[in-house]
Amino acid sequence: MTIRIEKLNIFYGRRQALNEVSCQAQAGAITVVVGPNASGKSTLLRAIAGLHRPSQGRVLVQRRDSFRSISRLSPRKRAAQLAYVAQRPAVSARFSVRQVVSLGRYALTRSEERIDWALDMMKIEEELFERPYAELSVGQQQLVAVARALAQIAPPINRPLDASDLCLVLDEPTAALDLKHVGVVRHVARILADAGATVILALHDLTAAAQIGDHAWLLSSGQIAATGPVEEIFEPEHLAEVFGCGFRLVREIGGAQYILPA
Repeated sequence: MTIRIEKLNIFYGRRQALNEVSCQAQAGAITVVVGPNASGKSTLLRAIAGLHRPSQGRVLVQRRDSFRSISRLSPRKRAAQLAYVAQRPAVSARFSVRQVVSLGRYALTRSEERIDWALDMMKIEEELFERPYAELSVGQQQLVAVARALAQIAPPINRPLDASDLCLVLDEPTAALDLKHVGVVRHVARILADAGATVILALHDLTAAAQIGDHAWLLSSGQIAATGPVEEIFEPEHLAEVFGCGFRLVREIGGAQYILPA
């Protein structure tokens, strides 16, 4: 499911949050969204998820050989194909971990197998299943929120994984996680992308973004500053112009790269 954004404009009152944003996220790849605070990353992801109605412009999804507006998908169809996790996921009711993950199936057919698959993918220990979500650490809550999204778009179980009609959109999914669970999120994102899914991640950690991403959208003041392969977008001169500070890029033998302050 390729996602195409065409000349997107979004306002909060009189303040323009996104200005003529056009970009595309390819199926079968991880697109990372980076930029300074208040550059429009979260607004853009919410628009992709259909949670913001644009003042102008469109968010399109590819179905077979044609594109159609995401707003024209029924809520049930959208839920089956696109899952979104906010930067600060919140659950007000006193639900257990397993109940929160099962909410991903709310608009769809309930499937204990898909719920189990999502919990297993995120490496959530069985001893946490009945614990109240509100009693978890912030990092644990983030893992559960991603598991809820996976349960929502989980493909049929016990078949070869085919995620070509799916899109996963995560806003800062690793911000509160320890290194072990950052690795879990990265691993899951790669598995889904390799199975054909469109994966879009907003990240503050530029090194993590450089290491996990295939393509990048670089945002600045609500506009697209650059798009392209990660190795092109994460050149220090591009980043310095947008972030207003110097960077240096360190590449290891084997391909790993690190974005460090200059």
